[in-house]
Amino acid sequence: MAEPPLQIEETTADSEAVLRLHGDLDPHTAPFLASAVKERIEAGDRTVVLDLTGVSFIDSSGLRAMLTAHRELSERDGELRLRNPSQTTMRLLEVTGLVDQLHLEEG
Repeated sequence: MAEPPLQIEETTADSEAVLRLHGDLDPHTAPFLASAVKERIEAGDRTVVLDLTGVSFIDSSGLRAMLTAHRELSERDGELRLRNPSQTTMRLLEVTGLVDQLHLEEG
């Protein structure tokens, strides 16, 4: 049986949720990310970390899902962090100008 195109593993501690993403973030999978972030916000998490270590592809719909999450968390005095973006993802963030809008972290 084939792996789903995006897997999301969640862990939470002290009002911070870490969503470890594995696979592609595209039009078919971005709604799953949006739903996972919404659930974390509704659960009261103030910070959501997207661990991108396992992400192999991101397109504009994936970027839109991240921007929506950033906006929704900011409106609630929260924060979205992107952890371990690949070189390809970093290049995409730089080209689109999002590298200055989103909080990036290593490790």
